[in-house]
Amino acid sequence: MISLFPRREPVQDIVSPWSYLSFASDTPPEKFGDLAPIVELWRSKWPAPDRFPAWRNFDILEFRGWWGQLSLAEMHRDPLDLRWALWGTKLTHWWGADYTGQRISEQPHLMDVWQHFERPYFECQLEHRLIGFVTGSLEPQDRQFLNIRGIDLPLETDGVLTHYLSVYELRHADDNFVPDAPVLFRF
Repeated sequence: MISLFPRREPVQDIVSPWSYLSFASDTPPEKFGDLAPIVELWRSKWPAPDRFPAWRNFDILEFRGWWGQLSLAEMHRDPLDLRWALWGTKLTHWWGADYTGQRISEQPHLMDVWQHFERPYFECQLEHRLIGFVTGSLEPQDRQFLNIRGIDLPLETDGVLTHYLSVYELRHADDNFVPDAPVLFRF
């Protein structure tokens, strides 16, 4: 598979418990398996081709069945950081923490993963306006027995990406589903 972006090698001895993949924003929803309904909903809110919806374009009732599995991250720049404006109740149960209102940079147990993997992932997501697909375990939270899959969807206001809407689901450790679409970037 040809990638537009190089694969990053682990930094020193730091290994991410997550796999991060990026896809073109116009990737067909059905390529995302069980997460296709969320991608379909997001695409249905596009105000114009290659223009993403804002959070205000959604009604929370549209996420029925996914309510506890949503997170909404405000993207801050200079330096890049994210603050979770919303962290679902199932996510709180799975992660063992409620991150609502908190910045990732304020989480000491996540600093290595943020600095070496998630921050470069989100830098690329923002720069190239991509859909993200993540899988991994909750090892940094001492919950390595839980395996997660999620989708990161960009939201914008006035042409500026301001948030990422993420939806997560539990997966079996041996479930290696990857969207059947060209991967543009991977960590």
